[in-house]
Amino acid sequence: MRINIFILFFLISSFSFAQSSSPKLGFDWLKISPLEDYTDFDWNALPDGFSRQMADSLLHYNSVSSPDPITVLHLGDQVLALLPCRFDVLLWSDSAWVNLYRESYAGFNCNNHFFVRDSKLYSYGTYGFWKNHSELLEFNFENGNWESIQVENIPQEYGGNANFLSGTNLLSLFGNYINQSTKKYTFEPDGYYLNFAEKKWSELRIDLPNQEVRDHKGTIFFDLKDYGFLLFYRYLAVEGALLLHKKDLSLKFLKKPAETKTSFLIASAFHNTISIHYSNHSSMIFDVDQELAKFEQVGEVILKEKEKKAVEIPGPDWSQSVFSFFAFFLVLVSLILLSRYKKILFPSFVTSTRKTKKENLKNKEFNILHEILEYRETLLTGEKFDEIVGLNSITNLDTKRVMRSKMIKSLNSQYLADHGKELITRIKSTEDRRIIYYSITNHKSHDLSKVKK
Repeated sequence: MRINIFILFFLISSFSFAQSSSPKLGFDWLKISPLEDYTDFDWNALPDGFSRQMADSLLHYNSVSSPDPITVLHLGDQVLALLPCRFDVLLWSDSAWVNLYRESYAGFNCNNHFFVRDSKLYSYGTYGFWKNHSELLEFNFENGNWESIQVENIPQEYGGNANFLSGTNLLSLFGNYINQSTKKYTFEPDGYYLNFAEKKWSELRIDLPNQEVRDHKGTIFFDLKDYGFLLFYRYLAVEGALLLHKKDLSLKFLKKPAETKTSFLIASAFHNTISIHYSNHSSMIFDVDQELAKFEQVGEVILKEKEKKAVEIPGPDWSQSVFSFFAFFLVLVSLILLSRYKKILFPSFVTSTRKTKKENLKNKEFNILHEILEYRETLLTGEKFDEIVGLNSITNLDTKRVMRSKMIKSLNSQYLADHGKELITRIKSTEDRRIIYYSITNHKSHDLSKVKK
């Protein structure tokens, strides 16, 4: 679902912003609309650290095609710009944007959320190739590619509409399940969260008794330092702002009427302050810390894994009858005897069932590794590589790319641990840079006559 910049202004402008007279703020991140008219824009209103030259270069960048906003953020002392619906990673260098992305893929990460965590650049979700998804990608600055992060329990066909970093978690709220091929479009009233430490998705519950707040029709979000700031709207009319306090996951609400004005050009965030820059030589600021007292407590976000751990499971009531105790005792003794009986008669079966899943996975990787090593010192085409690792039956190109990336990463990790070097290296064709070959065991001659098709 595309964020419309015009709609976004309707929502922001309805709040009690004040005309900016204080020194310019910096920015943690900013959004710049690529298709708006900047003829009358006051360039002096830009946040500190983002110049008119940087903005002009972005607005005229040849890969900009979507009306969705461009994201600009900091990674250490570097300033990066990320284009919607594309994988381009632009680095501001001297007086120009330099693209660090070395491939040419696009269309997988529309309506996504770019963010930095632990000095790493990520892209979360959320729409690509006719369906929603919750894939988490990390940009590898060494090879100039986006790599899929292997996590557990990925929500299927789901993409969050409000996404916030909170401690070790990425919270994803109020999303949708979308699959255009099956005509699926379902709203998710709660959401999910990804624990970075465990690399695992889990469900979360939004405890929001206020039905008027819960029945919102649209959400625009701002990920701030201490808060998640969501704007609810219906037919361009703002119904209010829902504030998520990251410290305790409490929810507060502020209701305000809508106003109609021209669309904004640039929105930015610095710590807990949102700044909006318009085409009519004005800038408006909303400081959440200063406005916090106006918000009313309405609910909380509950992480279900923690909720389960907090629930105490009551033990059996032995006082009901002596018979219950003896019945339980007999069942327990029977289970112990049965367990020993199985171990005596079927020791290999008991042992193997515990290891079957793990061994099957190792056997699969071993077989693939063995097949690939048959092509050592050889360059493989993408089609031949997919045939060897068993991906040639997958028709969805996006799914195939993600699975191929995961497979190469897993095989390289295993081979590196055993032999001190990676097994598979990606090499671009010298004749057509869009064509990728796969070199086995660091084949360095790159003799295209040895390509196996």
